[in-house]
Amino acid sequence: MKRAARFLGPVLVFGAYAAIVTTFLFTVPVWDGRQYFDQLLEAVQGPFDPMAFNLFGHPSMAYFLLVGAPQFLDPGNVPLLHLANALLGALVLVAFHRIVRRVFPDADAVETWLLVALMGLNPVFLACMANLNADFGVLVFFLPVLVGLLERRMVLTVVAGIGLVLSKESGLVLYGLAAASHVVFHVLSDRESKGEGRARRLLCQWPLVLPVVALAVYFAIRAATPEQPLLWKNQSAGSLIAALFTFDLDRPFLANLVVMFVLQFQWVVTLWVLAWGARWLWLRRRPDAPNPGDHARRMDLAFFGVLFLYALFVLTRYKTYLNARYLLPLFPVWLLIATASLRALWARRQLIRKALLSLAVGLFLASVFFTVDPVSRAIFGTFPFGRHELLAMTSLTNEYAGLGRDQLVYNLQYLWIGRLEDRFFADVRPTADTSILMHFEAHWYVAGPLDPDTLQRTMRTEGAVTPLYQRVLDIQLGRIRPDTLWYLVFPNFADHGPELEFLSSQYDVLEERTYEEDGYTLRAIRMKRRPDVVAPARTPFDVLL
Repeated sequence: MKRAARFLGPVLVFGAYAAIVTTFLFTVPVWDGRQYFDQLLEAVQGPFDPMAFNLFGHPSMAYFLLVGAPQFLDPGNVPLLHLANALLGALVLVAFHRIVRRVFPDADAVETWLLVALMGLNPVFLACMANLNADFGVLVFFLPVLVGLLERRMVLTVVAGIGLVLSKESGLVLYGLAAASHVVFHVLSDRESKGEGRARRLLCQWPLVLPVVALAVYFAIRAATPEQPLLWKNQSAGSLIAALFTFDLDRPFLANLVVMFVLQFQWVVTLWVLAWGARWLWLRRRPDAPNPGDHARRMDLAFFGVLFLYALFVLTRYKTYLNARYLLPLFPVWLLIATASLRALWARRQLIRKALLSLAVGLFLASVFFTVDPVSRAIFGTFPFGRHELLAMTSLTNEYAGLGRDQLVYNLQYLWIGRLEDRFFADVRPTADTSILMHFEAHWYVAGPLDPDTLQRTMRTEGAVTPLYQRVLDIQLGRIRPDTLWYLVFPNFADHGPELEFLSSQYDVLEERTYEEDGYTLRAIRMKRRPDVVAPARTPFDVLL
């Protein structure tokens, strides 16, 4: 039975993982993912320069060189992009398995692989893998760093650490916190070495500074090219440091806590920690650890606890958008903490632990494809996407981008927006002279060039057909006057009314088409300009716009 579990565990987990990857293997990224891919192709197709792989101004060359390597063979090949990312994601799961075996050595094969399944079927993990971004690269290197620190493998730690700090700014934060926590809980707390022995062990940790040195070299090279900003969005180091000393319970911070502890049944594993905390308060003593008296195991768990709290604090200091990917590297750490709590609650009830883990796996798997979590739905609210519903992710922060663009990358349902676009393009077969309009906030890298044969979205620009993607504002200002146009009504923007109202004053509706697949729908409206309509008068202010 044990041998069967050791064999079936990885087969089932990686089999489910691979099956899910195949569902988006040919899907062109959208929003930030599309822009990342565009910049990656520019780096691949230009003269080879590692610095060109620092996309969006992030120090991201380590990750994008890896995921972009297959693009040197065939630039713009979408399946190659997803396969490369899927392989890196598989390495994340392998690293997580090693961490689980280290932290919970008495867990049998079934319990171990249930934990790996919880990581591999996390809807945020899979959604971020499907839409190219630098934060996924941070996760790719972060878990190997943790493996190196836990197993005292300095070469692995340093190599993965260099990759981590050269994947995004948050990578430096996570590496610094992980290295510092390692020194405190794995070196200074070692009971077997005291005095000079402890000092020698501490000095032996000097290679941990090498990733920081590598980042310093990167910044020196970056500073030598003044046309490139040193930091993302040209921020100063002072402003970033100052953010660390600010704390307020505002909407963005609280919304990030919801993403971390509640989103898409994440509250289930959070309940394990809360139950452990309640039990500790009730008994007024620390509950039995999974391995009573095992000092090394307790230090490992303390390492993860402190690392998680400090990293959560730091990563929520920089407030941009409520994109779940910003907290992606913390999800596996929180899962380890929650599992330790579950094992403390049911230390001698392995069957109960497996039942609860199996329940969580089932809920996570359902959440990959559907928004069914009642708690998340109650907190965020939902909006209709055909017969389905998605979370109104911007409802808590009232931030830019309608009901959500990259904010919707919390499971795989957002992929249907691009798929239905492809249905529209293949049906209408637009040319380079076809005017296609959409909500003014929906224009952010949601469309793009089309394959000349299939007339579906593509990442290949050579020979591609690019319709006239235009805005209603351009018509209002008199910049354009298309005779006919298509207007796409995207589900994640509820305020199409003003734009459609203006268009109806200038155009007659010729037809409406609704594209449906698996219960998801996209509406397209074809309009023709009325000949008696006078173009809006332009003012000098319009030129500035």
